[in-house]
Amino acid sequence: MRKNISFIPIFALLAGAVGFFLRGKELSTAIDPLTGLAERWSKFTIMLILLTVVAAVIFVLYGVVKMRGREVSPSYNTAFSAIGVIALFFAVIGGAAFVVGGALYYMDARLFRAGITDFVFALFAVISGVCQISMAFGAYKKRDKNTSHVAAVVTPLFLCLWLIIAYKDNATDPELLKYCGMCMALISAILSFYFSAGFAFNNGKAIGTVVFNLLAVYMCTVAMADFTALSLRLILVGVIVISGVNVSSLVGNSRKE
Repeated sequence: MRKNISFIPIFALLAGAVGFFLRGKELSTAIDPLTGLAERWSKFTIMLILLTVVAAVIFVLYGVVKMRGREVSPSYNTAFSAIGVIALFFAVIGGAAFVVGGALYYMDARLFRAGITDFVFALFAVISGVCQISMAFGAYKKRDKNTSHVAAVVTPLFLCLWLIIAYKDNATDPELLKYCGMCMALISAILSFYFSAGFAFNNGKAIGTVVFNLLAVYMCTVAMADFTALSLRLILVGVIVISGVNVSSLVGNSRKE
């Protein structure tokens, strides 16, 4: 029987590309360079908010309509089994982006003699990438038993560390508009990997997984305007690619009850 391949991750990516453009315009025009304060009712801010609301509503409706009443395997390796070699290829590319991003971050940290937190961040990113690659191969081979319990929780924990660091670096800034985008993107990424990890413990929630993985694709694409360092952008690319593959695989492997 032909797999039911989902193309909505592409829509989420395209919407995110529009959001990236609006966010870039917002950061360059809506914030006064002298005072550091945001312009009230900036047209780019309004357009970005409207786009985000519309995208979120579409993702929720898609998740509910598409996944309600469909049978989904509780096992990670079956639920996310790659729907072909191309899906496996992209999943590995996503994991490799984590690894390369972490390595570049480590080199930058050594160059600027950063603190221990930065080195932990880099190591955590590399380990997350290795775990995602391992899980992708396990799902592709459709192993009968879940062997990814530990690997599944590494990436959500890493993203939690990133969120803490991002907030700590910006917490003293009174203008929330400057860093709210990156925080929302990281929260979306955390929830996407958290819900996906549920399947590794035979407790997956299909609708929540679809919705938050799509939000992660959209929000992390928009956040490319906030995270300008190459290392951090590569990690975001990893989140975008893996979240997109997870949505397509989960939908493709679901069946009508």
